[in-house]
Amino acid sequence: TFVSVVRERKGQDDGFFAPRNLRDAQKIVEAKPNTVLIYPFVLEDKTWLLWVSEGGVVKSIEIAQLGQKQLGQSVLKFRNLINNPFSDISEVKTAGKELYDLLIKPIETELKKNKIKNLVFALDRATRYIPMSALYDGQNYLIENYNISTVLSAELTDTRESLPIGVKHTPVLGLGLSEANSGWSALPNVKDEIASIVLTNPQDKRGIFPGLEFLNQSFTRKVLRDNASKHKILHIATHGKFVPGSYLDSFLLLGDGKKLTIDDIRKLPDLGDAHLVVLSACETALADAMQDGVEIASLAYHFLNGGAETVMASLWLVNDESTRFLM
Repeated sequence: TFVSVVRERKGQDDGFFAPRNLRDAQKIVEAKPNTVLIYPFVLEDKTWLLWVSEGGVVKSIEIAQLGQKQLGQSVLKFRNLINNPFSDISEVKTAGKELYDLLIKPIETELKKNKIKNLVFALDRATRYIPMSALYDGQNYLIENYNISTVLSAELTDTRESLPIGVKHTPVLGLGLSEANSGWSALPNVKDEIASIVLTNPQDKRGIFPGLEFLNQSFTRKVLRDNASKHKILHIATHGKFVPGSYLDSFLLLGDGKKLTIDDIRKLPDLGDAHLVVLSACETALADAMQDGVEIASLAYHFLNGGAETVMASLWLVNDESTRFLM
């Protein structure tokens, strides 16, 4: 039954979005007008497209013949194209439209009829490997038509609080690794990335948020543990590895060459003051159509479960200099 499948998946996947949390889902969609929460629930032989709108209205469509493997093949093709800077843009758009037609087209008429402006996704299995913003409807990318958000867990999503106005009361902790270490390549632009975000000196014209920065050897497990709970933003610019098939093996690389594991993240002090955790330069590989993305959800989930409001992580490693400008 549907309930037994939900129970089984919840036990295997920390970040699994249980569709039964309708009260929490309703809070999410009612936090901002014209919002819909979309949940593709992927099974072995079919996919259910569920969506929740204002008033707790829940609807669903069964997409027959679109099982985990079939959807995974479309995702793998799209992911490989957008991960390659030399891909032909027309091929990227074609693959993006294929996924758009599967995951958005079935409810497109309803979205337009209700003048929806904000799409909140609770992604499942292979869909976790793609940025939904990049889906293509034949004329526009999804991000051109809607504001896009992603949630992992309804019960861990708090829509009530926001950062203070201005930057003076928003301290940031900047942590980074710019040097080659433990067989990992150097990220030479990390130093400038952190410097452009963290204002350590009032005379410095580059930083934005007041705070502390720890680079390379000074970026240790102890430094993170002792300072994480004192800042509104944690910006961590270092190699991170999402390990498919064994989410407990996923890690962030510390400045001293050691690994910050899932267990280490679980042991961090309460992150209740942290509104944003940024994991810059993380990456995950997508090797086959049957991967389920558990490793992506898990790393973010444990920061959220520790009290953080929002986690932003990169899905694959891109040019170090462009990452600096983006961040």
